[in-house]
Amino acid sequence: MEPEPVTQGGMRLPVVLGRWYEGEMHVRLRRRTILRSRWVVLAVAAVLSLSACGGGGASETTSGSTEGESGELLGEALFNESVVGGLAGCVTCHSLTPATDLTGPSLASMGVVAASRVPGKTAEDYLREAILDPDVFLVEDYDAGTMDGWDEVLSDTQVDSLVEFMMEQ
Repeated sequence: MEPEPVTQGGMRLPVVLGRWYEGEMHVRLRRRTILRSRWVVLAVAAVLSLSACGGGGASETTSGSTEGESGELLGEALFNESVVGGLAGCVTCHSLTPATDLTGPSLASMGVVAASRVPGKTAEDYLREAILDPDVFLVEDYDAGTMDGWDEVLSDTQVDSLVEFMMEQ
């Protein structure tokens, strides 16, 4: 025969060893459940916020802040974002693998290639200009106008970080 249900504050208490239990143990179990629920909610919120910003460490790549990260790390994170400011990110169109051309040319060894691309222009200046005004240095077999808009989307800090990252490729 089942014992008579016991309620406390409008809530049914659990059965312990065939009897409804309303002592200190119930309060402890309820507190532990509530605390676990809060930790689960906090953990889920933390994971979602980290995934929303790309796992971002101490900086946000879209804000232009480099506090806590080197420029190269920020540049790498920015390069690997699939969407930046509403435009397709670098990794969407460019590969870092030699001879693997996507919509845009492979950027493998770009630090070395950029140094010899335009006489009298440093590799850093070449890369900066190629990011901000890509139609100036069109690579053979690629169309003009496919990479427009970066001068309006990227901050100076972001461009510098991308240049620093590309110099190491």
